[in-house]
Amino acid sequence: MAALAEPEQDFWLRKAETLGWSRNELRQGVRASLREREKPADPPAEDAPPVADGTDEGTGPNVASLPVLTVNESGQRLDIQLTPRQLDIIRQAADSAHVTIDIWVARILEQAASQAVGLTDQDSAA
Repeated sequence: MAALAEPEQDFWLRKAETLGWSRNELRQGVRASLREREKPADPPAEDAPPVADGTDEGTGPNVASLPVLTVNESGQRLDIQLTPRQLDIIRQAADSAHVTIDIWVARILEQAASQAVGLTDQDSAA
């Protein structure tokens, strides 16, 4: 943990607290995350256009080849590949809301999806 940046340490400590993890479970989670980062990214599909990270023209060193979204069969887990810039912005937003990144992302995805399909707040609460 000491080798991680302070915001990342905060994220992992909040996550461990929220999930009731032991010290060993926290270590395992951090190590798994670090191993995951070291894996090479999947190559983009040939027919898919590149997606920019918010730069003016979608060029430069921070252009993501493609966002990767994986949903497991039960629909209970999403794996999303983000650029470092995207992750930093999301981390800042989660920190400002005083929640973990996974909780913040789930809330935002639900809000966006509800709006996209025309659900009201009452519909989505049911």
